[in-house]
Amino acid sequence: MPGLDKLVAIAEAGNVNIAWLATGEGPMRPGDKVEEKEIIKKEQPAISADYDNFRISEKMQKTVEILESDTIYRPSLAANIDAFHHGMTQEKVVQEQQAQIAANQQQIANLEARMAVLEKSIACATVTPDNYKITPKSNGNSAE
Repeated sequence: MPGLDKLVAIAEAGNVNIAWLATGEGPMRPGDKVEEKEIIKKEQPAISADYDNFRISEKMQKTVEILESDTIYRPSLAANIDAFHHGMTQEKVVQEQQAQIAANQQQIANLEARMAVLEKSIACATVTPDNYKITPKSNGNSAE
């Protein structure tokens, strides 16, 4: 099992998602979408419900036990923790960017609406060179 630094380097070099590289699940490449029909529900062991409701203190104690051990599970768990943390951090970044994009789109829509009002006002008025006041457009009947 490569360390997180090597896993990240491999993912970047291959332009693949680190989660896909580590688990084989999810979209292979950044930006790929997983079709709903492609998502295969794997058979979960009968204890899977236990993983939805667990005591954090118990999981933390087990995690510390593994990380402090000299077993082969230690580096794997450390790499998984780092990979999951990185994924969670990136998910937060994406959510923040999506919120910013939505706010920018709203600002653009507001500016476009204001520009349309200004363009309509300009189309309905003329400026005379003598006083630069806005006067109504003439019908072509008066001498200008």
